[in-house]
Amino acid sequence: MKILLYLGFGFLLILISYLTLRQALNFNFYADDWSYIWDMKFEGVKALIPLVTSSDHPGEVFTYVPFYYLFGLNPKVWQWYGLFLKILASISVGQLVPGVSRFKKTAVIASLLYASFWGGLEAFYWISGHGSANLIILISLATYFYTSSYYKNNVKKYFFSLSLVLISLIFDP
Repeated sequence: MKILLYLGFGFLLILISYLTLRQALNFNFYADDWSYIWDMKFEGVKALIPLVTSSDHPGEVFTYVPFYYLFGLNPKVWQWYGLFLKILASISVGQLVPGVSRFKKTAVIASLLYASFWGGLEAFYWISGHGSANLIILISLATYFYTSSYYKNNVKKYFFSLSLVLISLIFDP
């Protein structure tokens, strides 16, 4: 019975995320950081070296390189990956809220509200390094594990939360 509840909730998150921003899923290369991916086609990874040294988001290189080799110049795959990140971010925000408020029912509400929120459109649906999307997931999970370690006096969760914070600071200082 519980598995059906989780599957239903997951389907609802997917449906709300898709319906909210379906107009953004027009599957083309017109916006945001597509030029980095286009440059990689002709210059390879060395095209991203200036991004590491001059960007406000040096960790985005770690998302461009592996995913370029997986997705190439196919905008549909990049945007479906963005939709997947939106769903993961909704789940992680859902974990964050009850960790802070101590009310488990708020997880469903927070997840659904975040899935229906259209703000940060470019972080998920355009061709980009998805840096903001990754940060939302990392920081939400870090906060969840920190509060969980505090309430349960669990050192492993505390150090795991610190490692997530460290990764997010390296990714986007």
